[in-house]
Amino acid sequence: MVEEEVLAPPVDIYEAGGALVIEMDLPGIGLEDIRIKVSSGCLVIEGEKKETGRTERPRYICMERSFKCFRRAIQFPVPVEEKGGKAAYINGVLTVRFPKKQNLSAEEVKIAIERQ
Repeated sequence: MVEEEVLAPPVDIYEAGGALVIEMDLPGIGLEDIRIKVSSGCLVIEGEKKETGRTERPRYICMERSFKCFRRAIQFPVPVEEKGGKAAYINGVLTVRFPKKQNLSAEEVKIAIERQ
């Protein structure tokens, strides 16, 4: 069995306006070919760039563009409201935005040490 190479597109991650923002360039990829999910404090963006519009495979002289699956898993660097995530895909740029958690517990918790 041959394993297919999976690309990991680069991302920008930053905080703005009380939100965590993740931006990823995905030029030439259809919206229907992108999947986004959150699992265990991690954002997963995956999909596939498909070759379109050709009925027969050309004999390439130069081929620098790839048509493969991609996947990127990003651990949230700050606490966020995972269910509040929103995504937009404009001009080949995917932007995913999560509101940061505002009510972080500053309560001190003491842990007892047991004698052995």
